[in-house]
Amino acid sequence: MNSRALTYVVSTVILIGSGRAAASAKPPRSDRLVTAASPEDSEKVRFWIRKKNSGTGPQERPFHQFDMMNRANLLLLTDKVNEALSYVEREEYHLALQKLRVEVLRRTDGCARTGAPDADDLITDCAAQQEIYPLVMETIAMIEAIR
Repeated sequence: MNSRALTYVVSTVILIGSGRAAASAKPPRSDRLVTAASPEDSEKVRFWIRKKNSGTGPQERPFHQFDMMNRANLLLLTDKVNEALSYVEREEYHLALQKLRVEVLRRTDGCARTGAPDADDLITDCAAQQEIYPLVMETIAMIEAIR
């Protein structure tokens, strides 16, 4: 599986109906979206953040297990990203971009803009924001490229 080397190794895993997982550095355009999904939603793309540990290889932890926000904020963020993904699936790219820019990016950008989370940020930990914010920006760029 290809991944981006950071403090954490971040990669996308595309979950397919049969339960198989596929990942690629350059998958087809329609599969390049990076998004979050609730644990119950196995048909969507999920963030998988793999923390490096010494000698034993990466330890996988699904996005929904990170202690970066409370459960209500996680569900709200997940719903907003999944709504954007639904817009993309219907080729309503302008609506997907609006959803990501207004309802996701603005709620995860405090640390990137000011060095501290905003009062309305859904992710209140700057280390977690630093992992998620670039993925949201990358998703926006990918949608802009395919519209």
